[in-house]
Amino acid sequence: MKEIIQEIGKCLEKMSILRRIEHHRLAEASGLYFGQPPVLNYIIHHPGCSQTDLAREMHVTPASIAQSTKRLQKSGLIEKKVDPDNLRANKLYVTPAGIAASEQSWNQMQAFEAATLEGFSKEELMQLCGYLHRIIGNAAGAMGIQADFRSIVELDQQVFNDSMKARKQEDEEV
Repeated sequence: MKEIIQEIGKCLEKMSILRRIEHHRLAEASGLYFGQPPVLNYIIHHPGCSQTDLAREMHVTPASIAQSTKRLQKSGLIEKKVDPDNLRANKLYVTPAGIAASEQSWNQMQAFEAATLEGFSKEELMQLCGYLHRIIGNAAGAMGIQADFRSIVELDQQVFNDSMKARKQEDEEV
């Protein structure tokens, strides 16, 4: 039993690595950097958002978002407009070119996801989905959280925030 559990863990990790590699390739093919498709997607669905909102949602530092949005703006994929209520803040908007790049990246990723599941019947896919939900439920239960998406994202955010606080404290001590 121990060996099969290890093999399943290896398979899940390999799939995660393969997806990440393909995300990199597809982003590049769309003229984007790896982390830019989710940034564009968020701005598309939250036009006028701030960089602070974006950093919080993406679980990265505001400095990282500042660099990413600077690249996106330089590439003509987003526009920054000064917030009239706070002249020190910018509101973010996706340009038509940004929407096109985002759609291209999304469509290619969907095609990849479909290719990974090629040859499975609908019943097999439903069974696989059920197994994955059970695995996620077991993992969440072992961590003491609910298996719903919001709880998982909130824990991810908490771990990220704790990590950032620890880094900041380490920097202050040095």
